[in-house]
Amino acid sequence: MVIQNNKNDIFNSFKWSYLAYIIPNLILPILTIIVARTLSPSDYGIFSMNLIFVGALNTIQALGIRAFIIKEKNFNESKKSTLFYLSILLGICSYIIILIISPLVSLFFNEKIINDTLPLLGLILIFNSFGIIHLSFLEKYFKFKQIFFVRILPLICVASITLPLALNGFGFKALIYGEMAKSLSLSVSYFLYHRWIPKFLFDFNYFKETINFGKWISFERILEYFLGNIDKLFLGFFFSTSILGLYSLARQIINILFGFITGGIVPVLLPLLSSVSKNKPLMLRTIKAIFQNVIFLNFSLLFFIAIASINMFEFVLPNWENIGFYILILSLGETAVRSINSTRDIYKINNKPKIYPKSLIFNVLFSLILYPIGMHWFGLVGFFLLRIVNDCFYLLIQYFSVQKLINIAKLSLPNQILSAFSINCITFTICYYIFTITKNNLNIYLEFLVEILLSISLFVVFQYLFNRKILILFFNNFLKIVGIKTND
Repeated sequence: MVIQNNKNDIFNSFKWSYLAYIIPNLILPILTIIVARTLSPSDYGIFSMNLIFVGALNTIQALGIRAFIIKEKNFNESKKSTLFYLSILLGICSYIIILIISPLVSLFFNEKIINDTLPLLGLILIFNSFGIIHLSFLEKYFKFKQIFFVRILPLICVASITLPLALNGFGFKALIYGEMAKSLSLSVSYFLYHRWIPKFLFDFNYFKETINFGKWISFERILEYFLGNIDKLFLGFFFSTSILGLYSLARQIINILFGFITGGIVPVLLPLLSSVSKNKPLMLRTIKAIFQNVIFLNFSLLFFIAIASINMFEFVLPNWENIGFYILILSLGETAVRSINSTRDIYKINNKPKIYPKSLIFNVLFSLILYPIGMHWFGLVGFFLLRIVNDCFYLLIQYFSVQKLINIAKLSLPNQILSAFSINCITFTICYYIFTITKNNLNIYLEFLVEILLSISLFVVFQYLFNRKILILFFNNFLKIVGIKTND
């Protein structure tokens, strides 16, 4: 009975976690498109130049506190208060660093405005530091229903602040003010939902214990963030703000789309693995089920992104030339990365936080050395090819690294990935051939409708014919998450 209740809690958590991503990501693309049609690629480029460094410090300042809280079993007021004050201290230190580096960043990109905008956007580092402890405890105790209601706030901020400012000619400042409002409102809401106020207590030994655990998590986050954003740094240096803006919007759209599909898994994954960590056979079955669903979702999304990249993205964003190409190319690597990056939580649950950051070093060195060479000698095409290669290396490295902890051969990941990729490639090729035949014979809106219905129909048919077991497994899990009972 206890096990059944635990399973129900987990599926209920997945449901609310998914809703926290699905509901905003149904509306956010529409708002993003409206804002993007109002702003120029240069506006997005300047905003991205600021966000690179603020995001890096925001990653560092968390210091693995979330993972530490979820891992820990016993808490008292002294320990919770110590973690809260540690978070505030890290936020203040991060903002001081922003103030110091602002002139240097301005010189690097040769954009004087960054000297003023970077300290302004950097305030979110302090705002975020007030909410991270409260969010972590909500996740630890599977309070994803409360988190769902909080995650609606970014939509409100975009609709009520970013969009009106963009429409009134504020340019990149509209994006900065919107980001600040989002950060502040989220932290306040976490406080309201996890109603705990820190006491004037501080445990120095617990402080040191947190630092010792968190230093490897922070190193992991730094490398991961560096790996995900070093491309923007070099693009801003070698190319114009417009190119960087185009690339950044493509990345933003990809994050929205993949967040819509798989984002709900990420917050639940660490607490879920923690809850089954003492039962190794159960944990292995859980990990296998997670990978099966994640791989199926990611490669399915890649198929539909490829369909949309033919002409749909350019239609909704007419001023952003080649946006569909950017999105498709970046999605190839993103699919590889997101299909395997659940391994980082496997390392934490097994108390091996050093493995993941060490495994990232090769990818970071690859991007640090070869990305600028590719951009300088071969332009954007060379860079895109190198990025895809680096993302594939990431998949291979993580696959062999996690073998140190679990018998990954039982998961059949290579077969799943190759099968998913092959089936979707064949389906896309058939769809593309049919689209080229019917092109210009239909009204543009009718053409889009035919493309959508045909691609969905062929996708379901080919998945049922060649990937039936995974399709049915995913469908049953989906029914459980939305609350419809199925026979196991």
